[in-house]
Amino acid sequence: ETEKRFKDWLSYSVKDVNKEKRKNFQLQISSPPQWIFDFPAFHSWLDVSTTGRGKMLWLSGTTGFGKSVLAAYVTNELERKFPSALVTFFFCKNNEFLGNVHNIMRTFLYQMAVRSPEVRANIKRIWLEENEFQELSEIEVEDFFNSVIIDSLKVVVSSVNTIFFILDGINECSRDSRRGILSFLKLLQKCMGLHILVTSQSTGDIIATIPVSTRTELYKWNNQDNIDTYVKAQLESDPELQSLFDYVHIDPLQFFRLRHKGMFLWVTTVFEYLRLTDSDDDFERILSKVPETMNELYQEILKRLKGEMSEGERRWVHDILCWVVTAKRDLTVAELEAGLCLMRQKKDDLTRTPKMWNIDRTLSRCGAFLQVMQFDPGEENKSINLVHDSFKLFVTDRKVCDNVFLVDEHLSNAWIATTCLSYISTEIVPHHDNMYIPEKLRARLNREHPLFSYATLYWSSHLPKTIMQNADEYRILIHTLQAFWKTENLCTWIRSVLSYSDQSVYWFSDVHLHSVVSAVSEALTWFQRHHIELYLNQFSVGDRISEKTGGDFELHSTDRHHASNFIKYFAKALALVWLKGDPKYDDESRAVFKMLEILYDYGDDGQPTNIKSTDDRSVLKILRWVDAENMNQDMRWFANIGHAHTILDGNLQMLQSAIHYYELSIDYDHKGEEISRLLCFLGSALLREYNRVGHKDVLNRSIEVCTKAVVLIPDDHPDMAMYSNNLGNGLRCKFERTGSMDDLNESIEAGRKAVELTPNDHPNMAALANNLGNGLQCRFERTGSMDDLNESIEAGRKAVELTPSDHPNMAALANNLGIGLRCRFERTGSMDDLIESIEAGRKAVELTPYNHPKMAMYINNLKISVEACFARNGSKEDISWWVLVCSNLTSAQPDNPAYNNLLGNSLWMVQRFDEAILSFEKAIQPVSENRPQSTVELLSHNVICDQCSMFPLKGYRYKCKICMDYDVCSGCISSVYKEHNEEHDFLAIPQPSSYLEEMN
Repeated sequence: ETEKRFKDWLSYSVKDVNKEKRKNFQLQISSPPQWIFDFPAFHSWLDVSTTGRGKMLWLSGTTGFGKSVLAAYVTNELERKFPSALVTFFFCKNNEFLGNVHNIMRTFLYQMAVRSPEVRANIKRIWLEENEFQELSEIEVEDFFNSVIIDSLKVVVSSVNTIFFILDGINECSRDSRRGILSFLKLLQKCMGLHILVTSQSTGDIIATIPVSTRTELYKWNNQDNIDTYVKAQLESDPELQSLFDYVHIDPLQFFRLRHKGMFLWVTTVFEYLRLTDSDDDFERILSKVPETMNELYQEILKRLKGEMSEGERRWVHDILCWVVTAKRDLTVAELEAGLCLMRQKKDDLTRTPKMWNIDRTLSRCGAFLQVMQFDPGEENKSINLVHDSFKLFVTDRKVCDNVFLVDEHLSNAWIATTCLSYISTEIVPHHDNMYIPEKLRARLNREHPLFSYATLYWSSHLPKTIMQNADEYRILIHTLQAFWKTENLCTWIRSVLSYSDQSVYWFSDVHLHSVVSAVSEALTWFQRHHIELYLNQFSVGDRISEKTGGDFELHSTDRHHASNFIKYFAKALALVWLKGDPKYDDESRAVFKMLEILYDYGDDGQPTNIKSTDDRSVLKILRWVDAENMNQDMRWFANIGHAHTILDGNLQMLQSAIHYYELSIDYDHKGEEISRLLCFLGSALLREYNRVGHKDVLNRSIEVCTKAVVLIPDDHPDMAMYSNNLGNGLRCKFERTGSMDDLNESIEAGRKAVELTPNDHPNMAALANNLGNGLQCRFERTGSMDDLNESIEAGRKAVELTPSDHPNMAALANNLGIGLRCRFERTGSMDDLIESIEAGRKAVELTPYNHPKMAMYINNLKISVEACFARNGSKEDISWWVLVCSNLTSAQPDNPAYNNLLGNSLWMVQRFDEAILSFEKAIQPVSENRPQSTVELLSHNVICDQCSMFPLKGYRYKCKICMDYDVCSGCISSVYKEHNEEHDFLAIPQPSSYLEEMN
């Protein structure tokens, strides 16, 4: 979950940036602006032989010159011509993804992190340590730059020498956003090895910030050849258009050369205008009066469409413009069609949703200002967007757009919000299938309910910008909001937000919960601004509307504190979604409780409600939210409350409370499949308790319920792999405690079943393969079976291969694989195995912070393999890298005697004897009681000392060779025979199960 949140944070705008680049790049395919590479100012900027501070070039030009297309072309060409350099880019738009400096900085970091794993690891470390970085809007640009970006730049420049940064369209952002962007540019100019290209119109603040010496104005002769190429390509592809120019005896090249003024957009729009003509005379008449400015050209095209269309067609086109101009992102054709039809139904108060006759034909008639694009050949739906943002400025400005197609942004936002809310309230969307395959779930939702994604995520973005003057329209919006705020519709919406997560539809992540909270906050703000009071309680929403003078409306309320009731009512819906879903895992339970705390800070008595309290008061509070007196026998409620208690604060009392609720839930009569899931979760919680307290009765109970869960479902049940894995984990813990081979054999069989029932592309496969490998490794250590060892290594390889290199489990998986390979080397003498073992061990160490509690384990395993390799090859073996690892580790913990001793050994191996002696001396110097623990002291055995009750047992474990279950620690071994049979010998075990780590 942490990795996913970090990835979402870092790549927040990447998808939209790439889409803008591809969209602009497609526009130049017929006439690429190759002239730019012969342009003197650009040629000088491109020179990578010069070193020094960042080189900047600002290319400014008139509206419609083609600067964004130019930026996309340059980006692609630089990537092709300079494969060893790093090309970064950003295309600005005035929206939430592309419109502010924090998204630019994040995308810049992402593009560097793709090239350098070291940069990515450093960014993630800072992101984890500095919580405020996770909410960038509160951070000053310079602080973020100095904390994260400057060090990342140094690392990347040292490996690639040159970084190109192309930034397009600064002028399209708001003035407040431009202030931050320009500050970022000023900081970038101080960095070495950075070439910055800005393509943007000039504004006062940009001129005042970017040095005049870097600015180059683009004129019509710069792209003259480019426009000529485009004109020729258009005429070649449309012979009829060429014949019309021939008819009027006009040379098209000369015609456009005399009029275009460098505006590539004007040329493309004129071609679309000319294609609307229906006769030779009509073509001649239009050609003789083609407007010279973009606004006049747009006005003439819209007038022509108005005259050619029926009233019904004009309404459809106007609604299309409202959607495309006002939408928060590009829409697909299917989304647009669904939105248009439902909006028409709401406007006209129809009983059935109308159908458009031919949306593709209607869109084609708007080709002068709308474009339909397909970015990927495999995409089912095409995307609709404006040809240029200048059309949005025109069509929303009453002063220049004197036409029936004028778009009132406030009214458009109101109707789109109404449509989205209505869509969510009326569509029936099942969420029960494809829970573990989110990509398939989203594909099904987008196919069967095309507007659902947009309506779910963006209704709250449109509502705050809503202003309605018409009383009837206002009433429609209010009634739609009331219908939306019914429990079942709220639940549908919340589940829909979650369904666009990369997890199960019932899983809550902080990112998507934040979307839910933000949406509710926006709705509250709108209600308060418009003085609308809601009569809300736990059971109903009032819907009485009365007309007041001036055409305003309000919902009457008998409760002065309608805002708190509003939140309370929403919290009820959220709790229902959570509690009535399947039992939750740790991260989602933590997130939902955090959400409930935010929504409802105070209890009935006015005192703060402590959701994290150890008693049942907070649980009962949620019961009142969800009207749970009718749910007190619902197993899912008990299961979810149990999980919530499991994760909060991580204390033992919470864990035991969770187990109590699980036990309650299975006391009721349920179907086999239903109770088997509860048994599985109960078994998992019991195993977690055993790992905390070490009581064998708890372990036996865990195995008992996990066994019952497996027995109650068929082998082809989709959850069988999870149940078998949990059972296998418990049995292996029992083997480690008792040494019973029967338990170990059963554990391995359960692990095999889990792996066999799981597809290779399933997200759990790596963990399942790892656990199976661990069991086989344990059996090899007892029996010496090479078949077990070979199978263990293959399982470990599969776990590593299926796991991304930056996954938080990768270090543990690589460590386990390295142990198995080293064991096989010790049996067979295969140097290939030993070398692969060292590579796996290095990966585990390199992926782990020096102060991580598992570093001692990883470094010790790697040490054994390195020393074995050195013993075989002697001085022929280059182990300078090993000395560096030990040196860095000692620098991080200079007072750790184990690490100083480790460094001394490595230095002695390379014959740096004086330095080695210094390290040995430092290792034996007296240290304070607060010194770091040694490698052995840091190791924990999953057993309890039967004399002093230490659990987990740390350091050496002494196991009785006669008794099945008797262990003592190093502190008790000297006095063990006072309480134990003196004839029994003890086996000293320095490390637990070869340091193998299991994955839950």
